[in-house]
Amino acid sequence: MLLNHGLPTSFEYEGREYSFNLSFDRVLDVIEVKEDSDLTYEDKMDVIFEILQIKCDYQDRERILNHVFDEFIVPKSEEHIEYDLKGNVMPKRENPEEESTLSFTQDAGLIYASFRQAYNINLFNEYDNLHWFEFIELLNGLPESTALSQVRHIRSWKPSKGDTAEYKNKMMSLKEQFRIIK
Repeated sequence: MLLNHGLPTSFEYEGREYSFNLSFDRVLDVIEVKEDSDLTYEDKMDVIFEILQIKCDYQDRERILNHVFDEFIVPKSEEHIEYDLKGNVMPKRENPEEESTLSFTQDAGLIYASFRQAYNINLFNEYDNLHWFEFIELLNGLPESTALSQVRHIRSWKPSKGDTAEYKNKMMSLKEQFRIIK
């Protein structure tokens, strides 16, 4: 997100411009629809395009939706290249998949409470108003004092050499208590 550019309300794809609505509540609805095992693939596509208010040709829907997800909803982070002291490119480190510390559905109450605590924002009053980019930046900027930040810290905790057995047991118990249910 760049402050000298407006928040996107349209995008260009293969030479055509499409408008869309990326308010946070709509994107959360889209994520929920994608995870809904009761809907067929075609039904999911119909519902998602209606939620995001994208009008396009039927045959282009899958490519356009992939573009919207890759560019706007879950952008892939730029690959980080490391260099040694002589400026040579270092070999890539094996990065095992990090376990998730956030579930938009399971943590909905924590997200709401943390936005109220940190920003005095009532997310229910922000439907169709708060853009997804704003929501994500505010979410990632939550202070450590919020409940959501504390739970995410617990979920990401890994034992260290200096941790006592009692502390490790306590943290393992908290990790189990706050684990994301799949």
